[in-house]
Amino acid sequence: MKSSKTAVIIPTYNGSRFIVDTVEAFLNQDANNVSLYICDDCSDDGTADLLKRQYDHLDNVNIYRSDKRLGIAKIMQFAAHIIPQDIEYIAWFSHDDVPSQDKISKQIAALRQSNADFCTHSVTVSDASISYNYNSWLFGRRYFRKNTYLNLIKFGCFIPTISLMVKRDTLDRYQHPVRFSSSSDFAYLLDLCRDLNGIHLDKELATYRRHESNYTSDYTHAFSDISIVNYNYENYQVPNSVRKFALCRIYFFKLCYIIIREKVLLSKKSIMLMRKTAKYFSFGFCMYAIWLISQRVLFRLIFKRWSR
Repeated sequence: MKSSKTAVIIPTYNGSRFIVDTVEAFLNQDANNVSLYICDDCSDDGTADLLKRQYDHLDNVNIYRSDKRLGIAKIMQFAAHIIPQDIEYIAWFSHDDVPSQDKISKQIAALRQSNADFCTHSVTVSDASISYNYNSWLFGRRYFRKNTYLNLIKFGCFIPTISLMVKRDTLDRYQHPVRFSSSSDFAYLLDLCRDLNGIHLDKELATYRRHESNYTSDYTHAFSDISIVNYNYENYQVPNSVRKFALCRIYFFKLCYIIIREKVLLSKKSIMLMRKTAKYFSFGFCMYAIWLISQRVLFRLIFKRWSR
């Protein structure tokens, strides 16, 4: 079978701590014709210099550095525009995460065997500070059965940056929206799910490495997610019940995270989040929270991180 030309887009900012592991993992993929397009968003920790020293001699590693800070959404838009026209598939990835050896080949095979325009997969989450793993894809195949778009709004993002592969024509038609800053990857995936056909592989083909510099470790990250939910509610006739469930989920998980991080039950931030959670609380969310606890997801999250 003829091998497909595949591009992996890796935006980076101050990624010198992790990015070599990421690049090495892609250079050791079992698929052929894989090229890397690494776009450095004006890092000040020597990321671009490190990459050029180690990989500038390789034809399939392309390194670009912005002269000024653009932000995650704009650097992703820049990356999308430099991909050659003969590339058939494009995978997005992050500078601090690690793909499995068969990630590219498995996703290409799935897209070839289906009529899907894009493909996602499950992700393992690994904490860089303490040793534990768990599967972050909490809802498995449910997303890509019925009402994928609404389910993603309702239950949230499953780290699409490292699990998403799209076909060439999809890349040309859609881009990461700048208006949502750090959550532009979530907004991008929602646009795809609303308009196109997707397929999900229930296999863990990448590891998300959680650490103190993750976007998801930032308390303000929640407000970008909230903007996305409200934008879709206002512009695409999302039911209000779905919106309320989504907002309650976002506030609830940020509340848990603030309590865990600060190790204080009542603080100015946590009280504000408690009020917001209560505002959108519903019977449906109550059942969802009970399900999470029954699966020991919250138990693992709280007690593992509290023990740091």
